[in-house]
Amino acid sequence: DALPIYKPGETVKFRIITINKNFIASNETYPLVELLDPGRNRVGQWLNVRPNQGIVDLSFLLANEPPLGTYSIKIPGRYHQYTFVVQEYVLPKIEIVFKTPDYVLKQAEEFNFKTCGRYTYGKPVQGVVDSSLCLKTKNSILIQDVGICELYSGETDRKST
Repeated sequence: DALPIYKPGETVKFRIITINKNFIASNETYPLVELLDPGRNRVGQWLNVRPNQGIVDLSFLLANEPPLGTYSIKIPGRYHQYTFVVQEYVLPKIEIVFKTPDYVLKQAEEFNFKTCGRYTYGKPVQGVVDSSLCLKTKNSILIQDVGICELYSGETDRKST
């Protein structure tokens, strides 16, 4: 499973849910809840945390230039811990695929083509596509740019196929 990702300057929000062995909400007080940075330094702490109907909501504002890496939220003496990652924002990579016929006859008045975009992890890119299609001719010796281009614009669909 992928860990949640936060950027510097964002607020980390988390919830502790406490139930007993019979799955009934417990308001047991936690003497300490701590937040550890990637170097295992305590950068946040909450003392005497008491849930309300078994739930407590906490948050922590990350610095604008925090250590990057995996952080841990721990309750000392308890087995469970929650981890998340702090990293700089990186634009997701996308793949653009143009689907055109292998050739178009000179006398053809129209033909179909598609411009497909998807993130490298498979999800379709949503947005507007602006593209241009230019005519080139080919004879047995060389390919020449005729200088005729058409601009096309449209919204992407949800399938990206």
